[in-house]
Amino acid sequence: MDTNKYAQMVSGVDSCVNYEDSTQNGMQIVKSTYEISALHMRYKYYVTHTYDPSQRCMVFTLDYDRRSDLDDTVGYWYVDPRGRASCRVFYSCECKLRGWVPGPVYSMMTKEAVKKATTWVERESVKEFRSTRAGPFNGDALLQLVEKLREQVATQTTNFKLPSLPPMPSLPQLPIGLPQQSQRRVVDWIGERRRAAEALRGHGIR
Repeated sequence: MDTNKYAQMVSGVDSCVNYEDSTQNGMQIVKSTYEISALHMRYKYYVTHTYDPSQRCMVFTLDYDRRSDLDDTVGYWYVDPRGRASCRVFYSCECKLRGWVPGPVYSMMTKEAVKKATTWVERESVKEFRSTRAGPFNGDALLQLVEKLREQVATQTTNFKLPSLPPMPSLPQLPIGLPQQSQRRVVDWIGERRRAAEALRGHGIR
């Protein structure tokens, strides 16, 4: 459906320019002006392409609202996927020239047209497939991805804080008359709490 690039991709197509693009009932309709060369003859004609993505099929006919150098042309492209990296492409076309054309000339034109209309497909589709697969991992994109990840990691490391422990409950005042043995136990317990708190502070937890 990249008809604007047909002149770059398809031998014999001197120009192909879209003049209308619309969508109807889920189908894309593109109208284009073709200028082609065949056996030292030049033709200019107008084509309506109707693409149905759900069926992987594109049907084309003349735009009958405009006068073309061809009397008529109809056909279709159909893509049949055969795997993750392969497919089979079907092409059919019927074309009728204006006026009388000698049989041998018409036969030569037909053979040349079929060859030019189909041999470019594999070359260009493989090129597009490779560029699509390699796109996200080319040099510039990969460097940008690495730099972005570095920035995110640096930001998260700077802003990262461990959760704070709940505050220690306030210790009750020791009664003056508490027996010496009980006082020692309480003092030891307080010491253990302080050492535990200092150890946590040493790990950055407050």
